[in-house]
Amino acid sequence: LITPWEFGSVPMEWYDNQDKVEEFWVPSNYVKDCLINSGIKKEKVHTIPNGFNHYIYGPNKAKYQLRTKKRFKFLFVGGLIHRKGIDLLLKSYCELFNQSDDVCLVVKHFGSNDIYKNNYLELILQYQKDTNCPEIELIDSDLSDSEMASLYRACDILVHPYRGEGFGLPMLESMASGVPVIATSGGPSDDFLDDYTGYKIKSELTNLPLKLDDNIELVSNGFMLNPDIDHLKQLMLRCYKSVTDEIQRKGELSYIKVNKSYRWINSKHLIHDRLIAITNKIHNNEDNADTLPKKTDKLSVPNVASIGNLSQIIDAYQ
Repeated sequence: LITPWEFGSVPMEWYDNQDKVEEFWVPSNYVKDCLINSGIKKEKVHTIPNGFNHYIYGPNKAKYQLRTKKRFKFLFVGGLIHRKGIDLLLKSYCELFNQSDDVCLVVKHFGSNDIYKNNYLELILQYQKDTNCPEIELIDSDLSDSEMASLYRACDILVHPYRGEGFGLPMLESMASGVPVIATSGGPSDDFLDDYTGYKIKSELTNLPLKLDDNIELVSNGFMLNPDIDHLKQLMLRCYKSVTDEIQRKGELSYIKVNKSYRWINSKHLIHDRLIAITNKIHNNEDNADTLPKKTDKLSVPNVASIGNLSQIIDAYQ
């Protein structure tokens, strides 16, 4: 089973049926801990991170042509939903700045008409009409991978105050473009983001009920992260007022760090190793049918957790 997971404790169905699955492949150590702490057998859970295309992403390449003429540009990339913290970013941004400030928040959203419905798009449109609010540039057109890479490079810093993520690919892609990140601490981004490569927002855990909105029963109460909005404001203001050298240096270190460990080729090697291990296990147990996993229907994965990068991983493996 290849899956992210953003809500702490895992579905009871996963726990009850774990012996029908050879392995759980998850994109971050945060998700790995969530599964193990929920009672999934440790030996079944393996971290296979997402990656980036190093032929496309990287610093010192073409930049996307934005409409804004403002000097400093914050960037948000992702679904405009509560879990990704866009509401916290909008609140912080509009309380810190006004229209006269030399700053713009660039928002590249996707999935607003399907996978990320019930979102904050209307709130952004309202802010754009308010003459007292600082500038917001909304990008709703589809962009190619090359255009996305150029968009990261056109901005100064990515802000992602998420409450729940399984990995957070935009953060990795931003760092791979040489653009540092402000992101929530305590989550999956801790695998690749530190104080040398970006800015970590203080956070604490917030409990969730035993059942999610789509009636998925969890092993125990789930949880999400609660970013400290005051600390988020401090970090945003620090970046806006800072000398360029600090952000530039963090961007350089970001690229060096992820370029070493998070190319898709690294994921390919990990997948190869796991497939060899699974094959050897099956061959070693082929004389004992009771030890082999029984055929079963597919385990259901909640909609919020099924949105991953499986196709990219498969492409990398092939």
